[in-house]
Amino acid sequence: MNIKIRRATVDDAGDIADVINSVIAEGKHTIFDKPFSETQERTFISSLGSRSTLFVADIEGKVAGAQVLDLFSSAPTSSMSHVATMGTWLRSESRGSGIGRLLAEESFRFARNNGYRKIVIQVLADN
Repeated sequence: MNIKIRRATVDDAGDIADVINSVIAEGKHTIFDKPFSETQERTFISSLGSRSTLFVADIEGKVAGAQVLDLFSSAPTSSMSHVATMGTWLRSESRGSGIGRLLAEESFRFARNNGYRKIVIQVLADN
């Protein structure tokens, strides 16, 4: 299996929405409970600033997972500028194959290079 971790583009919006929506449909691995449209995902990707990123795990041209890293707080203060938030979504058939670890390694590298020292994640108790 050839896994490529790369930054997402707006052209990935439909595939990323499919991944996230498949996790939402399972009802147990994400805080989200309503599906996202391709348009919503495209808007989100376009809105990411220089200290934010969205990585995808690409397996032979198919997006198997996605991970976003973004500023934790948009409050107008520098006291939280070192804190990021991270979300991860993987297709069920891709779990347990190391994709989450590969995504995290790339996100951690991005975080260090962009001045983050802490990353907050929200995980459901059953996950």
